[in-house]
Amino acid sequence: MSDLITVYKVSKQNQINVIKKSRLYYLLFFASPFSCFFTDIKFCIYFTLVIFIPILIQFIIHLDYYINDRNKEIEINFSDRIITIKKNNIKESFSFNDVKSILIQKGHINASSDPKALPFSFYNYYTIKLLNDKEYVFTDLLCQRLNVFELNKLTKSKVNFINII
Repeated sequence: MSDLITVYKVSKQNQINVIKKSRLYYLLFFASPFSCFFTDIKFCIYFTLVIFIPILIQFIIHLDYYINDRNKEIEINFSDRIITIKKNNIKESFSFNDVKSILIQKGHINASSDPKALPFSFYNYYTIKLLNDKEYVFTDLLCQRLNVFELNKLTKSKVNFINII
């Protein structure tokens, strides 16, 4: 019988998915210079800054998440009930039974369906806490959803305004 294994790595697609959700802000930012033709220059500058600040925060969070996860890989072996985390060629494994809790740090309670969500609201990260109090942190850039049904009962959510690790 073969093992059922899922491997998560940072992918361009995961990075693009998070940025795509902010496309309205990018459209407004790149269109803001054209507002100078229809309004006075002061309004144009304020409008551009108001749009740029959330994009800048998003860039900082994206960079923070990328640095955290760039050399990391999570392998979940459902058959053996083992999670293996590799970072910089260092490999650590633990059993599903060793997991005390999983905390999802969210940038917004329901960002994907809220049209007023700020660009940095789409970033979430996860903290897996073991029974021996060791913690592992990974972000949406690595894995958008940790689908381990047996661990769902241990999962809690917390909402932060700006979700920097």
